[in-house]
Amino acid sequence: MPYGTQTKFFTSDTPGAPALYADAGAYVALLDAVLVNGYGAAVINQIVVTDGMAVATTTLGHKFRKWQVALNADAGHAGLNGEFRIIALTGSSYTFEAAGVPNGTYNGGSTKVAPLGFEIQATAANQRIYRSKDPRRNAVSLFVDDTNTVSGWNTGTNKAMASVRLVSDVIAIDSFTTLGTTWWYKSAAVSGTVARPWIITGDALGFYSAVDVIGNGIGVVSNHFIQLNTRAAGDQYATMLEGAAPSIDAPATNMNGIGAAGGSMNAMNNGTRMIARALAQTGVAIPMRYLGLGMQNQYAGTPFGWLTSGKRWLSNTVQGAGLDAVNPADSGFVLGQAIIATHSPTGLNDGANFTARALMPGLYSVPADMLWPMTVTPLETPAGMPHSVLLPLPAHIGSNGSYGGGSPSLAGIGGYFVELVKDWR
Repeated sequence: MPYGTQTKFFTSDTPGAPALYADAGAYVALLDAVLVNGYGAAVINQIVVTDGMAVATTTLGHKFRKWQVALNADAGHAGLNGEFRIIALTGSSYTFEAAGVPNGTYNGGSTKVAPLGFEIQATAANQRIYRSKDPRRNAVSLFVDDTNTVSGWNTGTNKAMASVRLVSDVIAIDSFTTLGTTWWYKSAAVSGTVARPWIITGDALGFYSAVDVIGNGIGVVSNHFIQLNTRAAGDQYATMLEGAAPSIDAPATNMNGIGAAGGSMNAMNNGTRMIARALAQTGVAIPMRYLGLGMQNQYAGTPFGWLTSGKRWLSNTVQGAGLDAVNPADSGFVLGQAIIATHSPTGLNDGANFTARALMPGLYSVPADMLWPMTVTPLETPAGMPHSVLLPLPAHIGSNGSYGGGSPSLAGIGGYFVELVKDWR
């Protein structure tokens, strides 16, 4: 079948992938590569096409993982240039679909891991404003200050962060309208170049990411910037930003620094999670919640509630009128059909007046306690979902406790699945 190329994923465990570490500039260097430029360049020796399937052999090996997207250039046939989903690979070759290209051997070319499709709207030393190049983009851009000089960047005793904002009306790197601000963790150290594991998955309109700031498989934070699939006509500010609201006296190795204070997609009532503007399209960012099967509930008030004693997963019954039902169980594999991005106009914890505004693109929730390592393997053609490939995306649930030195807990790590080979929009 023809596989789409809009959705992409990137992981730190791939050779040639940029490193993320505490020192200034590491985060923007990573985002430059993943969002704008691509990485892992290799020389193509030849491409052999047989009945619509192409096998490209590289001269010194490639930097791909299966199901990533390759960006080919200067190949021996125009139909072999552009972006292609990798459906098989070996140490020096990769296979992709090449419909319409005649059988034969084509020499030469180059390849690399394809970027998501953003551009740098404004730039300065260790600062960027990123904007989607997709014609479907809304009015919101992403500002990242990775200078390590912004007041509070090393809040607490043991953490390094970048200051991140939702912005609009961009004129220059120091001239724009700020809609909302959060922090993205880079490392549990205040300085140094010790690399931390990371995963990014997205399309040309945004991305989800997970960063293991300690490198222990447990200290996972969620740093997200994504344009939502809005349900409202004329909605130019349905973009979500998620990061952390760090405690001033807690190191990143403590849950107060990462999980309970916000670097956690599952945590329902903590942290910095915002949508750029309310439906009125005026003002600044507002807090937001999620609804969907498998979302962990840390707030027991209306309209939420404990599903069962000892388990804190939301049930299908909390989904509001007019929202799609969740998928049924298939061989014990249960997925929420879509996470519903919602907001309350009167605040996070009032439990009233929640509005179903948009869908989280490409994201499925899982009602289970599980440990997912950062070196994840895509799940191919899961039960009940033919022609799908799902990437596990770890997320810390934000329960009380500390990472440092403790044993991993099944109550401490959950996750999501992200669709890789089908377009999100």
